[in-house]
Amino acid sequence: MVFISLTSAYVVRQGLPTFDGATNSYVRDWGQVQLPWLLLAINTALLLISSLTMEFARRDIKRRAALAPLQSIRGFLWAKKKAFPGWA
Repeated sequence: MVFISLTSAYVVRQGLPTFDGATNSYVRDWGQVQLPWLLLAINTALLLISSLTMEFARRDIKRRAALAPLQSIRGFLWAKKKAFPGWA
């Protein structure tokens, strides 16, 4: 709801003119905004990398939970899968 209300306010504000007392007329004072594309690309890449890291960690935890009961079986070879330290 907050996102929708802020987006709506942005769109409405962009289209509304402002009264200028000096000229007694309505003027459009909405300026162009230059987006920092490099910063947006870096943030998107970081979000994707962190999402992938979390998904790999979730899958590893699920795999370990499924194989945990098998550790008590004698002769079962517990294959230790090497993982990156950050995913632990």
